[in-house]
Amino acid sequence: MTDLGLERREWDSKASMLAYLMTTESFVVVGDDAEAPRSFTSYKLTPHTEVGIISSENGGKPEVSRLANGIVLIGHDSSLTWVDPAAGCTLASRQLVGAFFGFRGLPEQRDALVVHELGLLRVDGAGHTKWCLDTDIVEDARVESDRIILKLMAQEEPIVVEPNSGSVLHER
Repeated sequence: MTDLGLERREWDSKASMLAYLMTTESFVVVGDDAEAPRSFTSYKLTPHTEVGIISSENGGKPEVSRLANGIVLIGHDSSLTWVDPAAGCTLASRQLVGAFFGFRGLPEQRDALVVHELGLLRVDGAGHTKWCLDTDIVEDARVESDRIILKLMAQEEPIVVEPNSGSVLHER
């Protein structure tokens, strides 16, 4: 679900990435407020639009996911950012409760399932949160057919979450 086969470039510094982006027709930069940035990555979203991601890599590396409506969702540090590649602009952003860990695929790809340090949330391409589940520290999350299996650090057995509502169905 991540990187989407997009042209990706790693940069040695923020300055070198920004110098490159300034030569492109249209670009968006996310994570400009990252504390102690260590990672500088750019993606070509369309032939005319690129996105630069500045990250401290708190939790994990940034990830990119394209939603069904063509909007690109970027997870980085403890944030989510929605980018419209056609318009070359940021649509929305959201601060997460914990560090971003990654996206997990959903069967229909209309929305994105976001895993972070302290839970899960399901978001759509308009920047809206459909549901949010706050938990103890997340060790692992995976989608199995019509359910999400969530392993938490403080629990021996995983919990099972219904992907449409975010309701905890039961503990395994």
